Amino acid sequence: MVFDLDGTLIDTEWVFVEAARRLLAGRGISFDADFMASILGTPANNSLPLFIERFGLPETMEAVAAEYKRFFLETLDANHAPLMPGARELLDRLDARGLPKAIATSSGREYVRQMFGPHGLLERFAFVLTADDVTHGKPHPEIFLTAASRFDLPPGDVLVIEDSIHGIRAAKAAGTRAVLVPHAHTPEGDRAHADAVVASLAAPELWELIG
Repeated sequence: MVFDLDGTLIDTEWVFVEAARRLLAGRGISFDADFMASILGTPANNSLPLFIERFGLPETMEAVAAEYKRFFLETLDANHAPLMPGARELLDRLDARGLPKAIATSSGREYVRQMFGPHGLLERFAFVLTADDVTHGKPHPEIFLTAASRFDLPPGDVLVIEDSIHGIRAAKAAGTRAVLVPHAHTPEGDRAHADAVVASLAAPELWELIG
């Protein structure tokens, strides 16, 4: 079983959105929620150039990335990103069943350590794949193909839990089963690509799907 991180295990997608809003507001630029939703779930090296182009920012990608990171941390206000509802309980149930699990995220390894590490759950995953471990980010299937290979399983035997449409597309392109757990920033379109859509990690039907 493979989990995305942001918006799936930890509640951070609203932080990404608010950081973008603050960055644009400082320049007198109106925020575009639909555009932001369209790039969530993709690696920064893919999404940031699109962000800069969409809003006509004159700064370099490095400068925008540094400013964005500052707003991200200010939005969290030195707090750790909370777990998504039902995350710890689901991991407990998976551990009790002895079901192996991994993380496959578009974020970097240092980010994972900083944002997810404080919850003390990293050691409960067989491995963590990040943007640093692949050449092509979501929606490319590489990260989920790599996860299936690490598990020594055919992709069809792997279940992916995602919150983003890009993540679902990547999972299905890899040939895995994919469950979407949407939130307020998940676009309505293209949800049909998922094998199932559940309200949260605590949803009884998710456990039925895990079976």
